[in-house]
Amino acid sequence: MTWVAANIILCVLVYSLRDMIQSSLAPLVWVLIILMVINLVGWAVAQSSGQLNNFVEADYATSVFRAKGLFLEPNLYAAFATLAMAAVYVWSRAIPQGLYWLFATLAGVSVFLTFTRVAWVAFALLLGASLVKFLHRRPVAQTFGILFVIAVLILAVLNTDAGPTSRSGDPLFDATLGRITGLLNTEQGTGYTRVLTIDSALSDLTTMNSWWTGFGFNGYSQVHDAGVTSYARAYLPTLWIAIFYDGGILAGACFILAMLIWWFSSRRAGSTLFFLSFAVLAGATNNIWFAFPWVFGAIIIAASGNPHVRSTSITAVTSANQLRGELTPTKPS
Repeated sequence: MTWVAANIILCVLVYSLRDMIQSSLAPLVWVLIILMVINLVGWAVAQSSGQLNNFVEADYATSVFRAKGLFLEPNLYAAFATLAMAAVYVWSRAIPQGLYWLFATLAGVSVFLTFTRVAWVAFALLLGASLVKFLHRRPVAQTFGILFVIAVLILAVLNTDAGPTSRSGDPLFDATLGRITGLLNTEQGTGYTRVLTIDSALSDLTTMNSWWTGFGFNGYSQVHDAGVTSYARAYLPTLWIAIFYDGGILAGACFILAMLIWWFSSRRAGSTLFFLSFAVLAGATNNIWFAFPWVFGAIIIAASGNPHVRSTSITAVTSANQLRGELTPTKPS
């Protein structure tokens, strides 16, 4: 509840200071870049030495470490980095392009090293949108970048068994291929555990006739002493089911309505990727508010009233109209 309250308070504070976002955005991006560099150094030290530190978490399925930065777990760090990238994407015209790509590169590497597969997909979409937005005058670079994103998504959809059984000798490559090809795998590993957990939650709501009331905050951990498998904790791994499980149909419907109002309050052309990323990430973790999505949402909504961000979308049209007016001869009176 403390994290939820902190998100709400910070959301209101950020939106009330929305006029300062444009001038403070570049310094904030630099702060995030410095923190990401520190986190990446921590991961590199852990991976090379084989010793855990505060910046990583050991992966139960592979011999590589998962980057988590200063967050509680890698999934939350991946969610934070992805949502931060989505927010910066909306405000990309307000910062230097070189700074944007530096941040995108470090955020992409950070998300990759968390080995959070759903964040990979969301970040790939953001990367593809960025390539289309900034490299429209470089068709060759744009084509290769988009093809790379498509290739990653195709590998994920194929869902082959090559990854988990691959033994190339490079643990990072094997772990990467295993994660990509196992993205939609619900018969083993994390996917299987989540399916069982969701099934048990829906069964609780039905058998105990609790669809209208739910089981209270963090209800799944109160109803179940242990997870559905030996290595799973007793918690719901998806926010969308947890909302209904904790508060019932009314809470779930209100939450979805709030998300729709939130989305319609923003500049939907630029912010849709943020809300799509949020929806996907919330399907993979219950504690999404630890990644401060409401704060990023306030930053996103603030862009709709910023004249600098708004004017960039009509600059070409305005310039064309001015040029047309200058070239059109005036009739003598």
